[in-house]
Amino acid sequence: MLFNVVKSLLCSPPYKLNQTRKASCFPTRLMNNLLEVKNLKKYYATQKAVDDISFTVEKGCIFGLLGPNGAGKTTLLRMITGIFYPDEGEIIFDGKPFDARKDVAHIGYMPEERGLYKKMKIGEQALYLAQLKGLGRAEAME
Repeated sequence: MLFNVVKSLLCSPPYKLNQTRKASCFPTRLMNNLLEVKNLKKYYATQKAVDDISFTVEKGCIFGLLGPNGAGKTTLLRMITGIFYPDEGEIIFDGKPFDARKDVAHIGYMPEERGLYKKMKIGEQALYLAQLKGLGRAEAME
């Protein structure tokens, strides 16, 4: 319920809260889902990290993912961003099967832990991260 209320309040035009104040975000014109997650599963040895989760995110909506520690939020986001691959299930991005090499350029993700290296200077880390995203050294230095 809370998620639906937040989703409804954060949707921007062409979305609007319906007349009955039911917490739902619906398009005023036909639009495709930006993200569809279908039956995703991820295991680490015998530990279930993500167990058969499915949802959709409509274009124009802001999506929030809430849950307690250990619920699988980070693992799920890492699968959606192509850092991990699901053991089972499917990710559809903008109407097509997710291709991490192409689609990750359209996704922003800021993990809680940034994973910076303590012995590396901040400029070196910025250069390293820029190169991981595909920039050449000269371009990243600009």
